Amino acid sequence: MELPNGENQDGKNTGNEKFKNCLQENILVFFVLLGAGIGFGIGFGVRPLESTSDAVMWLGLPGDIFMRMLKMTIVPLIIASLIAGTASLDPRANGKMGIMSVGFVILSNFFGAFLAVAMFFIFRPDASFQWSVAIVDKNP
Repeated sequence: MELPNGENQDGKNTGNEKFKNCLQENILVFFVLLGAGIGFGIGFGVRPLESTSDAVMWLGLPGDIFMRMLKMTIVPLIIASLIAGTASLDPRANGKMGIMSVGFVILSNFFGAFLAVAMFFIFRPDASFQWSVAIVDKNP
């Protein structure tokens, strides 16, 4: 026999009460998984309809907005944590950390630029582009 607080006569929680407690503790995880499932369902359900590019754009808009909001939130958090982390160091370690940080940024930017130029020369995106120049006569 179950008591009003969800325990049985032995003082142990029943399966329903354990499930409710687990759900209350992990409600955010539940909703994230539910949203991902709904998104996958909508994606696979809409795919066979061969939607127009406008419909695809409108369906993708909430996801784009969500990703932009995440970027808007994460970048300030990273910067704030870097500032707080470097401020808590002693000046000698702070100087070394600053030099390493600047070196890392310069090296990663150099690598990104090199990779972009290399990909341009490998894939040649301008090869299929037709260049045309329109000459406009100012004095008709």
